[in-house]
Amino acid sequence: FIDGMGDYSGDLAPQSDFISWIKEHKSLPGWQHKKLEENKNFASIRGKRIFVGELPEDYDGDGLVSLSSTMLTFIEPEPFSLSHFVLFDNNDAHNVVREFVQLYRGFNWPLIFTQVWRGEKEFSKICEIWEKEIKLHYRNMINFAVLLEFNANMLKSAPKNAILITNGDNDTYPAWYLQERGVRKDVLIVNRSLFNLKEYVQFLQKKGLPLEISEQELDEIKHKKENSNIITKSDQLIKLLAEQNKMPVVFSVTVYNPERFGYSLELSGLVYEIGEEDVDFVRTHDLLHKTLSFDKLLSVPIDSLSIHIQNLSKNYAAVAFQLSIVLEKQAKYEEAIKEIEFAKRFSDEPMFYYKEAMLYFKLGKKDMADSTLDKLFELHTIDLGLKKEIAELYYENNMKEAAIKILAECLKDNPADKEILDLIKKYQEEL
Repeated sequence: FIDGMGDYSGDLAPQSDFISWIKEHKSLPGWQHKKLEENKNFASIRGKRIFVGELPEDYDGDGLVSLSSTMLTFIEPEPFSLSHFVLFDNNDAHNVVREFVQLYRGFNWPLIFTQVWRGEKEFSKICEIWEKEIKLHYRNMINFAVLLEFNANMLKSAPKNAILITNGDNDTYPAWYLQERGVRKDVLIVNRSLFNLKEYVQFLQKKGLPLEISEQELDEIKHKKENSNIITKSDQLIKLLAEQNKMPVVFSVTVYNPERFGYSLELSGLVYEIGEEDVDFVRTHDLLHKTLSFDKLLSVPIDSLSIHIQNLSKNYAAVAFQLSIVLEKQAKYEEAIKEIEFAKRFSDEPMFYYKEAMLYFKLGKKDMADSTLDKLFELHTIDLGLKKEIAELYYENNMKEAAIKILAECLKDNPADKEILDLIKKYQEEL
């Protein structure tokens, strides 16, 4: 997980040497060069292929820069993928490329960020440029609308006057953009990647971030290694924010591994709050079913959206699934099934079907369970491990012939799998 906004200056570090580089330099590699005006903006017109090199923009006639460069920071949008045939044969592709080149030759992100943090430019400049950039990346404007809808829902989930920790581009830029238009301006957004930058921390302190730390203490904080884990500057500062407890600190559901800060976290809509329960059921249920909006997302087939927007939207499904788990523990199986059905509106995860079938079995509705599992087998994403679990589920519910049939099909593709053979033998002996 490379934040790409660290204090590294010089050539880009190869991915394979990432950990050793951090150990040696006590910093994270990124794309900030000593002279801010010389920084590159990353956008790929070569498609999603890894390019082995340092700064291919300087010598690669195939495009601007490589995919590996574009992914150095999580606050940059997805590189747009165009094949050579599309580039040469499609006039619209030429227009897209020209617009990208014109945009990216007019500014660079590190310089804009630094100018904003120093007060030389208004914060609105970031939102203005991002809007132009994102509309080029997502030519179909429904992606833009769904992205804003998700971020509006994330902001709605934050408690009043909260510090909201975000992870990357799709949960930060759109939220900033919305706040510039008056949405939940009481929430202070802290981007986890940018929080490694001293000037960004100081900028937020001026904006009201209640982080009690002197400039000298800030300079003394370095990335460090604990066991096999890299603890970044930003992670240490976020933990300090939570400890000082001046404002509620919450984490977007998009933040990777928020448990690393050492607190028990409680799901509350599209954020995690510090709390004792796994899920704030009442608040999350009310948010999901009464407050949050999905009109833009559900106005089109979800698979027609950008893959990044699809993945972002899966968070709605994950939240509903968590509600179903709470209801299952309370033996409210019918209500739990309703939550799973709601989750399936946003994502066709195999586990949703499996859990739904399990709940139908608990209700004694074997026909409904069987029908649900039939739908599960129609999914292309079901793997061997899950097929074995389904067979076991049938077996536990005294449907041994169905269990044997599934295992026999598995055996065709995995004839040497001893576990399958042993299970078939066991189930047949009990018929």
